[in-house]
Amino acid sequence: MRAREVLRDALAGVDPATAEANPALADAAHLQAELLIRLGNSAAAIRWASYAHHSHAHLHGPSARPVLAALHTLATAQRQAGHHQRAYYAYRHLADQLTVTAGPGAHPTLATQATLALSCATSATAAPPDTSSPTRSPRTAVPTPTTPPPPACFNT
Repeated sequence: MRAREVLRDALAGVDPATAEANPALADAAHLQAELLIRLGNSAAAIRWASYAHHSHAHLHGPSARPVLAALHTLATAQRQAGHHQRAYYAYRHLADQLTVTAGPGAHPTLATQATLALSCATSATAAPPDTSSPTRSPRTAVPTPTTPPPPACFNT
């Protein structure tokens, strides 16, 4: 309970959609996202994990450990929320980064690839993803990936 209060106080008044990159806030946001996932509030977890990921990437570069940890948390929150295609792309990006940084046979790389496979298996029973025009992230103004195409498990 005390940890939850400390995180709430640390992040009070912070809008994860517009806040500047800050290492302490990014760390707190990552912890908040992990807590929210455990509490089942995936929508809020996505906002905080996204902020943590973008902040850490801005501060440390795309393949730093805090960036990859926040990306994993973001993918987990998206998967929990039922955003299977977004989760797929986040896990795919994480697997690609881990292949480069840790190696193709490293445990984190293999675990992420296994999670990708499980994401496909569990999404087979989910509704098909929205394949309308790509959206833009307000933070990066980069289109959501449209290539490569989604894996076959999304073609239901």
